[in-house]
Order: sequence, then C-alpha cells, then structure tokens
Amino acid sequence: MSLNNMMYRRRSNSKGKFCILGVLNDFDLSSSLPLKEAASLHRTGTPPYMAYDLLGQSDVGHLYRHDVEAFYYVLLMLCCRYEIVQSGEGKVMRELQSDRAELPFAQWFDRTKSWTTLAYAKHTFLTGHETISVSKSFSVFLPWLDGIRYLFGEGMHALTKSTRHPPPTRQRSHSDQPRSMEPSVPFDNETLGGYIISTEILEIISDIGGHSLVIKNNQ
Repeated sequence: MSLNNMMYRRRSNSKGKFCILGVLNDFDLSSSLPLKEAASLHRTGTPPYMAYDLLGQSDVGHLYRHDVEAFYYVLLMLCCRYEIVQSGEGKVMRELQSDRAELPFAQWFDRTKSWTTLAYAKHTFLTGHETISVSKSFSVFLPWLDGIRYLFGEGMHALTKSTRHPPPTRQRSHSDQPRSMEPSVPFDNETLGGYIISTEILEIISDIGGHSLVIKNNQ
C-alpha cells in the first residue's frame, strides 16, 4: 500500500450532489486470508509505508492491523510532505518545495537504511510523543493522525508489557478434584490488545473539521 495505489473518484446522484469514493488498486498483489505462511516469504510493498512488524521480523503473518498501519503512513506522508496550491489549471497537489533531505520523515525514504533501522524508527514514532508537523493544506487531518497514532502507541506498549510480564495462570480448586491450573487469556496480537479494531478507527475518522462523514462500502 502506498500513495500510488490509493485513489478516489467522484460520483454524482440525480440531484447533482457529489460523493467521494475511495479506490484501492493493485489487487493482483493481494493475498487471501488466512495466510498459511509467514508474510515475509511473499511480502511486497514500499518500505516507507510498510508496517514495522513486516520490516523488522522474518516470521510474521499478515494481520489486519498491518493494513491499518500502512494506510496511516500513506495519510501521514500526504499530510506532512505535500501541499495544495493554485495553478493555471486550478488546485493541484504537489510535494513541498524544499530539499528532499529536509522533508518530514526523509530518513524513511533513505534507501541506504536497513529495514531493521526503518522498523525501529517507526516503532519509536508510534510509541513517542513527537509533534506531527502537517502542511497547512492538510491541517484538518491532524486529529486523525494523532488519534490513530495514540491507538498504536497504547497497543504497542500493551504488547511489550504482556511480553515482559505475561499474566500468571490462575488456580482453581474443586471440592471433588485436586487443584489444577487454568491458562489465562493470551494477548490479542492481531488487534494489539483490542486497540486496533475497525470500530475504534472509524470513530476517529468519522469527523473532519467538525463535519460528520458518512462512511460507505460501495462495491
């Protein structure tokens, strides 16, 4: 998933009103779920937009939260590295006019960096409190960026905590049976402990600039 395969189109109804429809292409690179082998054996993607898990480990299966994370990076790069300007043909979007090495998240696009280094940089960003500097053209999306990063950060902290201090097994006693051990509920890695689920994400992106968005799935 990257800026190049996320598009939109406008559709008008009989009353002349427009609605915006999101379009995701490159489905020839998709895979059916559940995957029966590690995603690293057939993973494709553009490193700056790939989930940190898929960059830093070799035995990770592809999860829903990996796609959410990739979508987040697309939105992040769009808001921080691009602007909308007026031209002779109307409003157009362009990359910020500065040296590429000085653009936000320039290190993420440095091909001399290893995937492990990039994974560490993304993990640090998601779990930290660095101010997100968006361009004026996309400032309305800042609550989305902050909100989704917060969910990932909390989920990743919860994952680390569960790894370092796994919940102890609980003991149960029965009047007619000897004491036995009951395993505790394992950490839900697919949703980072329930933080990265569709309802949480949709709640964040259901409002933009004080306007409610109607989210549809028009196939």
